[in-house]
Amino acid sequence: DRDLKDIFAVQDEIAAAVADELKVKLGGDAPAQRKTRNAQAHDEYLRGLALWQQRGESKMLEAGQHFENAVTADPDFAEAYAGLGLVYTILPDYSAKITYAEAVERAREYAERALALDPSVPEIYPTLGFLADGVRRRETAQALYRRAIALRPSFGTAYQWLGNSLWGAGDLKGGLVALERASALDPRSSIIANNHAMVLIAMGRYDEAIALCADMLKANPKEQNCLETTSFAMLFTGDRAAARAMFIRYADIINPGAIPFVNQVFDALDGHGDRHAVALRLSKFGQQSQFVQDSGNAFGMYVIPPLLVQLGEPQLVLQYLSPMADNDRSGQIEWAAMMVSLGKLHCDPDFVAFIARIKTVDPHYATLCAK
Repeated sequence: DRDLKDIFAVQDEIAAAVADELKVKLGGDAPAQRKTRNAQAHDEYLRGLALWQQRGESKMLEAGQHFENAVTADPDFAEAYAGLGLVYTILPDYSAKITYAEAVERAREYAERALALDPSVPEIYPTLGFLADGVRRRETAQALYRRAIALRPSFGTAYQWLGNSLWGAGDLKGGLVALERASALDPRSSIIANNHAMVLIAMGRYDEAIALCADMLKANPKEQNCLETTSFAMLFTGDRAAARAMFIRYADIINPGAIPFVNQVFDALDGHGDRHAVALRLSKFGQQSQFVQDSGNAFGMYVIPPLLVQLGEPQLVLQYLSPMADNDRSGQIEWAAMMVSLGKLHCDPDFVAFIARIKTVDPHYATLCAK
């Protein structure tokens, strides 16, 4: 029953009324204040945040534009700068239109701008944590994720990235606990489900990984995050035909021109075609090649090493991973190294040296290499 000339004033009034009824205080003696009083900036920010949560190249680029519009409308809007930081933190994981090096610089710039404006904004700290993880300063990264959680205990993304940092450092159980919490906080997030499923795949719990995304794929059969993890998990369940069909669905969304090579890979796995030639081609794909439309690739860099092992070419795994290890900023090198499906490769002295080079711990070594 209020006049909506100023939506933020109405929000403040409602917050104060609720606080009074519950006999609690929000933000001290006054109701919590919005970080911007500009309705247009607030609207653009919300649109950007919703798109960022969905991932994918087009959604991420559109999210960035909405955050840009928000800071244009309000140049002191800290959350919008933090939103831009989040976009550039992970944009190169979905698009080859920007390099990791350029994205890192832009993400840091926006996160630091937001920090200067308002250090209480939780979204700042996952970006800073991700950047620290990218140069393998893991303890600092995890402290920054936990800072975001302290500021907002319901922050699913902060738990998600904390979990990824933990399992990328070899703590699969700790990573799983954090990702389970992220899934509980944001059960409709396909990217959280994707990351949660990935740690299960690393542990060899393939049926659980598939089940995690089943409902999302029923609701949206073109959900690329869940298509990727489901197809990846299916590689190891024995149902190679289902894995092929799922990978084709995934390729049709991210890189349709790669469908013929997806079929070649599965033909080779089924004993048809030249396995060695297929494995060599896989081993030469670059880090962002799956998003380059004429590359012929639809496989992520953490998917390719287990594929090389299944093709009978484990010696190509380090040949594939090593050139990218020092410059990787995404954590995908660690994801690849954590896969139990690499089997006996975990015991190879060169692989052991590689684990030391990327400053992590192999959680499978003791079990797989005891003999």
